[in-house]
Amino acid sequence: MVEMTLIAVTLLSLFLAIAMGVVTWRLVQEERRRSAARLAALAAELGGEGWSASDDPDPLAPRSANELPDRSAPEPAGDGGAARESEAGIGGLFSPPVPPAPAGWGRLAALAGAAGLVLAVVATVFLSGSGAGDAAESLDDARPPLDLIALRHAAEGPFLDISGSVRNPPAAAGAARLSVVAMAFDEAGTLVATRRTPVETPSLPPGADSPFTIRLLAAGISRYRISFLLDETTIPHIDRRSGVQPPVPVGDAS
Repeated sequence: MVEMTLIAVTLLSLFLAIAMGVVTWRLVQEERRRSAARLAALAAELGGEGWSASDDPDPLAPRSANELPDRSAPEPAGDGGAARESEAGIGGLFSPPVPPAPAGWGRLAALAGAAGLVLAVVATVFLSGSGAGDAAESLDDARPPLDLIALRHAAEGPFLDISGSVRNPPAAAGAARLSVVAMAFDEAGTLVATRRTPVETPSLPPGADSPFTIRLLAAGISRYRISFLLDETTIPHIDRRSGVQPPVPVGDAS
């Protein structure tokens, strides 16, 4: 059920990302069309008759008063239309610009695309974490328990030395990076000390044994427990000791 949900979330994220890509492409095309239309309108406004350098070969040359054009003279009737067209062209040049296309759709597309990307990343991370958890659970379920074949403890001054031997069953796969963990408790059941250390032969082939030793501060210890880890996965074990060591003042083994 969880795998189907994750697959559905991943497919939905991919579909959303593709849809937002199509929307963004269409918005870009529409903006280009609007820009081309504005440029065409501006070119049409500037297309009227106006002054040309060819009408005056030397506009900067000194002139007499008689050579200056008489601005007070009435315009010829035939040129009035052209003058009005020129004034209209200049007026069109300084007319208010065409407002740009609203950017709301662009922001919406960007936000939707970012949301789709975040969903895809979250789904990928969740899938990876779920796969790692499933792998650890399958390892714990499929692997036979280890055999605890010896366990001793002794007080050495302020320390409690815990030693023993563990066996990898013949039907199990090789155990690489095997370590042992000791947890010590006081009379009230409160954890007062813990330590993890590799066994003396951390890579155990099937059917092989390995001794181990852990030293803890003995103050306040009433009892202790041991467990085994394969990398970071707890591996169950079966107590196959022929005899249990009687308790010492520091506690008992379990």
